[in-house]
Amino acid sequence: PRWQGYSYCDEGVRFITSENVLDGHLSLFPGKFLPLEFDNKLQRSRLEVGDILVNIVGGSIGRICAVPEGVGRANINQAVALIRPDPVVLYPGYLLSVLLAPSAKHALCSKKVDDYKPNLSLAVIRGFQVSLPPLDIQKAHVTCIQSVSNCISSLEARSRKNQHLLSDLLSISLLGSIG
Repeated sequence: PRWQGYSYCDEGVRFITSENVLDGHLSLFPGKFLPLEFDNKLQRSRLEVGDILVNIVGGSIGRICAVPEGVGRANINQAVALIRPDPVVLYPGYLLSVLLAPSAKHALCSKKVDDYKPNLSLAVIRGFQVSLPPLDIQKAHVTCIQSVSNCISSLEARSRKNQHLLSDLLSISLLGSIG
């Protein structure tokens, strides 16, 4: 923001940079804020719930997430591309799941240019083609993916719990055989 004449402040409009855009998740830490005048001046970079964000510069190129509810007023910097799906034809969650697929990420990132820093142009983002089934199919696709993701999370949590239990049992067993 400094080249625009603004400095970070303790509160104001949230400023999202590439380090906040993780694969499938928008991190609000570290929290960076700019004065309200920045948001008023650069309205094209203002975020809305459901926007898809793509890192287009540097080592985190190709990381993709959606803007969730509760972020509040926020803007992005020039290292992050904003895709605003038209909800009449494209469900944001569907677009996010398609773009997070390894084949799509590979296709997108294969178009990067390695100059000073690796980067994707906005023209590449605009030209990326996505199949567009009817909205009800898109929503069903997202529901299915969320269900599988929830199952995976549950299994991972159970696995961690079992690992701790096994560790505790081994410790007790070793202590019992020593004493």
